[in-house]
Order: sequence, then structure tokens, then C-alpha cells
Amino acid sequence: MATDYTLDEDSVVIDLIRTQNPGQVLTSSLVTFGFPNVNVPSQQFPHDTLIVATAIPGRRYSGSQSFNYNRVPIAEFVDPRLPNQTTFVIANERTLADLLPVINERYDIRLTADKIINHSIPNFQDQGIAEFEVELEIAPNSKVYKDAMVIKLVPELIPLSAVIKNRQLDGLTYQPPA
Repeated sequence: MATDYTLDEDSVVIDLIRTQNPGQVLTSSLVTFGFPNVNVPSQQFPHDTLIVATAIPGRRYSGSQSFNYNRVPIAEFVDPRLPNQTTFVIANERTLADLLPVINERYDIRLTADKIINHSIPNFQDQGIAEFEVELEIAPNSKVYKDAMVIKLVPELIPLSAVIKNRQLDGLTYQPPA
């Protein structure tokens, strides 16, 4: 069964747990998760993340359990066979968080603003640029994703200042009729 990354992070992690522990009943109403801790993978522990699941009191289970797993590098969602997979058209967005609905739809994932390092998007009109590259960086508290990728932002409308850089035009001369 393929992982459904459009689910919330706790549900994705619970699906991973259930896949590795078949037949067990586990839902987000039964457990909570702590902060994901980075592991340095080794032969003995080949996973990059350690997290603790804690049973919610009075809901069938008790205690806590830590487990190891690998988070997914965000760049793995880019399909290199398709053109412009990392190019996004900017209309009124002012921050990377404003772009998340488009990013989530393109990559079939569910990133939220608290799971990225949010950056401002430059004002293309003020800066006279036609495109801008920015790093989409995953926050350390993400339970599912890790790392970063560079995305290209282009304005919905290209400012003339990006096209007409030299405003001192020379060369027109009038030749009176003979």
C-alpha cells in the first residue's frame, strides 16, 4: 500500500506504524507523538529519526514507546520527468506559507505553515526581477518530511522593469525629407 501523504502528519506516521505492525489498532485519538529527534544512521540503527508515541490516558493503551523511522526528503516529491516541477507562479502571495496550497496540490502532499521555515517572497515590481529562487526548507518539527529544495518563483505578470533595464535609449535621428 502506498503512503498517502495528503493525510495529516500524525496519520502518516500511524500508517507507517500499522504497516510495520500488522493487525494492530492504532489511531491519532489513541496516541500523541513527541518531537522528532534526528538520528545519525548507522549499521545498528539505519533510521534517521527517533520519535516517542505516548498513549492518551483512558483510551485503550498505556505508557510510551519510542521507535525509529526515516523521514522523506522533500525533494523526492519532484518528478524530474516533468518540466517546471519546481517553478511556481506568484500572484498575490507574500510568503512561502501562502504558496503551500499550490505546493501541496502539485506534489500531492500536506505541508502546513508550521512545518516549513517561512520566508518572504520578494516584490517583483519593486526589485525589477523576472524570477527568484528560494529554498523551501522543512522545519525540524516535521514528523514526515526533512531537508530542503530550491524552488523558482516567477511573477504572474512580468514587470516591464525586468525587461527594459536600460532606459537611456540612443540612436533615433530625424532625417528631413529631401
